[in-house]
Amino acid sequence: NENSEQSRKCHPTKAGLLSGFLICGHCGRRLRKAAGVFRRKGKADYVCDSPRKFPDSTCHQWRAWEEEVLPAVTSWLVENIDREVLKR
Repeated sequence: NENSEQSRKCHPTKAGLLSGFLICGHCGRRLRKAAGVFRRKGKADYVCDSPRKFPDSTCHQWRAWEEEVLPAVTSWLVENIDREVLKR
């Protein structure tokens, strides 16, 4: 629908480069881009929402800084994409 395409708005405070890709190592839920007092100026971090969404969760709001995990994510993607390309 053309109207819905035009009405979409970018939410840079909610969407990040690794949004939906990072998984909490404790509970297995996806991390979301965080906003607020814990943010370093101009640096993105991702946090587990389990404690907020699921009060009975034993998970804590684990946090990962984009600048620290991006090199490992990039390496993993290159390795796995190269493997698939070589298979074909």
